[in-house]
Amino acid sequence: MRQAGSLATARYPSSREDFVSHVQPSPDPVPRRQLLYLLSIYPAVSHTFFLNEVRELRRQGFNVKVASINQPDIPASSMREAEAEEMGGTFYVKSSGAAWALWIATKTLLLRPAVFIRGLSAALRLGRGDLFAIVYGLFYFAEALILGDWMRSRGHRHLHIHFCGPVATVGMLASIAWRLPYSLTVHGPDEFYDVDKFYLRQKVENAKFVVCISDFCRSQLMRLVDPIHWDKMHVVRQGIDPKVFRPARREQEPGKVLELLCVGRLVASKGQIILLHACELLLARGYSFRVHLVGAGPELKLLQGFAAERDPGYF
Repeated sequence: MRQAGSLATARYPSSREDFVSHVQPSPDPVPRRQLLYLLSIYPAVSHTFFLNEVRELRRQGFNVKVASINQPDIPASSMREAEAEEMGGTFYVKSSGAAWALWIATKTLLLRPAVFIRGLSAALRLGRGDLFAIVYGLFYFAEALILGDWMRSRGHRHLHIHFCGPVATVGMLASIAWRLPYSLTVHGPDEFYDVDKFYLRQKVENAKFVVCISDFCRSQLMRLVDPIHWDKMHVVRQGIDPKVFRPARREQEPGKVLELLCVGRLVASKGQIILLHACELLLARGYSFRVHLVGAGPELKLLQGFAAERDPGYF
């Protein structure tokens, strides 16, 4: 499933200007500073870093467009102004509907049969004979046709994808079918637990370059693929704005308990239970503080049970 020419340029950009020239072939009728992001849900409650990244790139002078597989998980009435603006300018793949998907598939088969056959063949190969996986692959293929048709109609020449789950499967199939290069930002760790389920090896091998958010992330990909692909993997950490998240330097007020806040989905991969175990050790050493967990997810009852067994005044 390796895309022809996918390793032609493995050098990673050293600057924002270099990034654009890296992902845009030349000559190109599209503006030189244009980028297209593919995301699973945008905007999303737990993915504010997507919004911050996109808007900062625009502030830096890039013309960033966004395609999202799914509609936002935020009610329009609860959106901030920035989120509402992003929603208005985002292309939502699934919002096209079944009738539109059938029209795009028919049009592509009739006018660009090679595109259709490449995409369909790649989707069927992903199933590896498993009926359940094949059915899902066909849905991803339909979304890939919609995405590729939309990209082509607007002159987009490169796709950058955040996360390596189903959204990257759609992006990879679109790349194979329409012969448009793509790149990845790999976050983990879910993809590392079942690399076959997420087709992680194929996604990395077919990508033009790969951004890893940590050294651990890069190490997991390095052990997965042939060393020929290692040079296109680069660590770019998820940063924060120090002007916004600057700790206050002040002495703790006498008699006031230190408050700790942890915000995130309540899932095993976020490690909130490990945080509470660590806090328990600190409490046993005489430290005084209170922990607040903000989020929702399947680990809620586990965390509540842990707290119920301890002094509820601390958790």
